[in-house]
Amino acid sequence: MRRNYSHFLTVLLLCCGCAGQSKQEQNASTVQEDSLQAVATPVEADSTAKHIGTFLTKELQADLPAMTTEDRRFSFYAVDLNGDGNTEYLVKPESRYFCGTGGCTFFLLDSNYSLHTKFTVTTPPIYVVAHKTNSWHDLALEADRDESGKVKNYIYLSYQQDGRRYPGNPSLISKSETAPEGIISTCWPSGEQQTMHSF
Repeated sequence: MRRNYSHFLTVLLLCCGCAGQSKQEQNASTVQEDSLQAVATPVEADSTAKHIGTFLTKELQADLPAMTTEDRRFSFYAVDLNGDGNTEYLVKPESRYFCGTGGCTFFLLDSNYSLHTKFTVTTPPIYVVAHKTNSWHDLALEADRDESGKVKNYIYLSYQQDGRRYPGNPSLISKSETAPEGIISTCWPSGEQQTMHSF
């Protein structure tokens, strides 16, 4: 009887040891995976800026000789505008070189960093609103202001199915006195400092 009891204790200790070792190995594996995920995040961000920079270099090739180093800076926002799980990128060249009296040039790139829509005479902020047209979120811009500086009306950019893009010239769109509802994201809000990238 005593021999059987001793044998039982031996088996029990061995089982506990194996379980403890398995749990330690599992914890070590989890820590390793978490560390790899943490390292991957900034690399992905750097890669995105690099791809956008490559697009701008090709898109603006004719303008590069006239541009200074300060002209070759940009900021961007990542947003899924059509809910397909792929990210689009709103890109703003950060230089007066790309601006006129009516506004500045912006680019919308698809998830492959190809040009989707080129916006001219556009002034931030750009609001991404909940309402969709042809499965794409509408974009809203502030238009005129009154003497006190309050926004009087807005311009809504709705996705055009026939052209498969947003209207590129907001100045040609009729203005609305209705303020945007259900704002999902605000790109380049007033007073917010942007992360700058170079190309």
